Amino acid sequence: MSAIQTALREILVSVAIGLIGLAGAYVTYFLNKASKKMQLETEKIQEESKREVLQMALWRLEDVAEKTVTKIEEKTAKVLRAAVKSGKKDKTELSDLAMQAYSEILTTLEPEYKQAIEASLGDAQTYIMNTIEEKVKKVKATKTNTIFPEVKLKANDIENITAKIQKALSNTERLGTRT
Repeated sequence: MSAIQTALREILVSVAIGLIGLAGAYVTYFLNKASKKMQLETEKIQEESKREVLQMALWRLEDVAEKTVTKIEEKTAKVLRAAVKSGKKDKTELSDLAMQAYSEILTTLEPEYKQAIEASLGDAQTYIMNTIEEKVKKVKATKTNTIFPEVKLKANDIENITAKIQKALSNTERLGTRT
């Protein structure tokens, strides 16, 4: 009987040691899984943070580019275009204004925004130069039509529309007085 009890104890001890080893393996497995999940969550948060910084950088670039182009347009470009048109100045001076705008934009942008743009877009210079060109077109269009800048109208178009609105208003007033 004591031999059976000893054998049963040895079997129970072996089973217990096996169960402890198995429990340790499960704990290790779940800890690794939790660690990987935490790592993925951290990477996700970092990506969201990078995305937010990039969105802010692009918004800031748009703002700085618009202000810079407007300033250069008001101070220099208008006069220079007239001089180029009359043949007094070379057209390359106009493209030099784009490089001036580019330099001013880079000086104004915060370093973290510059880094975000360069890291995300690759060729940041081309992107910024395209943004400058877009802003030049927008500023020129806005100067010709301050009422609806997205609609390109000539001066006589605006006069015709104004006359039609006034006529419609006077017709409305006459109809209102008859009743």
